[in-house]
Amino acid sequence: MAFIEHMLASLKPAGRMTVVVPLGVLFRASAEGRIRAGMLQADLVEAVVALGPNLFYGTTIPAAVIVIRKRRRPERAGSVLFVNASAALHEGRNQHRLGSEHVERIVAAVKGYADEPLFSRVVGHAEIAENDYNLNVSRYVATTPPPERIDVAVELKRLGELTRRRDRAEKLMASVLKEMDRG
Repeated sequence: MAFIEHMLASLKPAGRMTVVVPLGVLFRASAEGRIRAGMLQADLVEAVVALGPNLFYGTTIPAAVIVIRKRRRPERAGSVLFVNASAALHEGRNQHRLGSEHVERIVAAVKGYADEPLFSRVVGHAEIAENDYNLNVSRYVATTPPPERIDVAVELKRLGELTRRRDRAEKLMASVLKEMDRG
């Protein structure tokens, strides 16, 4: 986080930057947590994009991109866009890569600054503060769809019908076996 602070201090008053970080930077406590809290309270963090593993030469760990902007648009103030692009990659034998379609989707999400189920979500600073300024993307963006709703009454009726069909089949099988045994 000290490197990020140095880069931030070097920005012009209306400057913006992106920085690639290991995921631990997003949630570790102690001094890093205090620095994150200060950056969020100053409304400098615009977006956090989680990337998949094995994208960078020499390391297999997943990373993230933090987008920092000193002068934020008023409609984006007080919030952070979280993008879960951890599955957006082409798997390779030794190293994965982002395809142009993945990059375009990530860029569109950051520019659009809107919720997209299972991919991105705009989160207010109050919710982030409740989570001790934890910026771990998986905390804010679900990666699996919610389970399908089941109509229990319909399924119980279907189970009853299947049970009756099974019972009839068992009776038929028993009578056929009995006939075979006589023959």
